[in-house]
Amino acid sequence: MKKNILKVLLLPVISLLLVTGCSEKEDYFETAKKNMQELESYSMDINIEMGMDVGGIMINLPMTLNSDIDMINKMSKMKMSSEFMDNSLSSTTYVDGSDENNMIQYSTSDGITWEMTEAKDNNQVNNLVNPDNIKEIKSDDKDYYVYEATLDKDQMSGIIDKDLTDNDMMGSIDITDNIVFKYYINKKTKYFEKIVADLTDVMDVTGEESGQKVKLTKLNFEIKFSNFNEAPKVVIPDDVKNSSIKPESVNTKTMKCHLSKNQSGAEFDLSYFADYKESYVTNIRSNEKIVSNDISILETYKSQVERNYAPFDNVEYYNYNVKIEGDTLISTTDIDYSKIDIGKVLEIDPSSSSLIKNGKININTLKKAYESIGATCEMEYDNN
Repeated sequence: MKKNILKVLLLPVISLLLVTGCSEKEDYFETAKKNMQELESYSMDINIEMGMDVGGIMINLPMTLNSDIDMINKMSKMKMSSEFMDNSLSSTTYVDGSDENNMIQYSTSDGITWEMTEAKDNNQVNNLVNPDNIKEIKSDDKDYYVYEATLDKDQMSGIIDKDLTDNDMMGSIDITDNIVFKYYINKKTKYFEKIVADLTDVMDVTGEESGQKVKLTKLNFEIKFSNFNEAPKVVIPDDVKNSSIKPESVNTKTMKCHLSKNQSGAEFDLSYFADYKESYVTNIRSNEKIVSNDISILETYKSQVERNYAPFDNVEYYNYNVKIEGDTLISTTDIDYSKIDIGKVLEIDPSSSSLIKNGKININTLKKAYESIGATCEMEYDNN
């Protein structure tokens, strides 16, 4: 089930509402936060306007998200809809937070198949904004107190690394500057009534498939809150719970790539196997053989391969073996990308960033990388 940029935009907004800075002195902001936290229910509507210039082609991507939040039962229901290249996209998500230690999310994009995932708490979200960054700004608006809060670009990048990993449509996103959120607090009710932000000049998008920069011509959003203590009670239907599948039940597929060549007095036979679920790689295995009657050639290659792998000796889930048997050098690897520390991999080998985007490897990106060195790849192998 694919995530979308709505989640990325939504997380910092909610965190800004719920962060409890004891040293914050802006009374109206503190009062509004307290009032929002004490609500039994409310509705939230998000409208996003996005424009992109893709190779001279102008694309508009409007998105809306309508949600009801049931604070008493710790449940929420969200409906997302968008238009992309004349295609209508939609999804529905229920979140069950009744068990603080085991939040469950049920999502569907077709209204038939539901996927159940564990909605883990993200500490980066809970501590995004230093209260010193929140300030009241002068406004002539007679209905609202207006505040601004700045989100550091590194903090926003941290969210994207964790939460924008399954979005093939958007590709990878880099945050280039701090982001300013503007809050409107109703002077009569003392509730947050709307939040706006313009992200047009603070994000760079790279297409997942093409690897090319996509120019954002517009990216802004408005969030409106309503139905304070009057939003409908959220109940997750039994058929949704009973029919939901876990991500573990999604079949794992395997891509097989192979390359044979003769070079510098040696015969190369290179095989690569990449397991993936949906669009993302979970494991890569390689079996590389170099055959030569000249033992010095094999020893030279062995030294080079060992030197390349040595920095990963202490990285868990990164396994390799290099040996010479007769006239053949055999090099094997087994890397579990579902468990490995991606940060360590990128620290040791920064060039891996060409493959690893937002903490994951897209199978199509990997396929192109293998094909660029002359390998032939097949993706018809399923592991049920």
